Amino acid sequence: MVLAGWLASRIALGGGVGGAGVVLARLVLGVAAKWLVLAVTLLLGMAALRLPPLPMLAAAAAALAAQMLALALDRRNGQSA
Repeated sequence: MVLAGWLASRIALGGGVGGAGVVLARLVLGVAAKWLVLAVTLLLGMAALRLPPLPMLAAAAAALAAQMLALALDRRNGQSA
């Protein structure tokens, strides 16, 4: 999840100043890259390492929920990243 988040932030925020369309496209590409990294990781875990799929999906869901909760609490407290 850390690698996926890092990649998404590099794509979304790495292009400098641009128009609204360019910025939105970079944001969408960053989110798509994050989900692609997550999907590839899950597939590799199930296919190559023969890990059980349900615990892997549960761990991915828990990590995403923790990330959203951390972002929500950070915003609620008025802190900036």
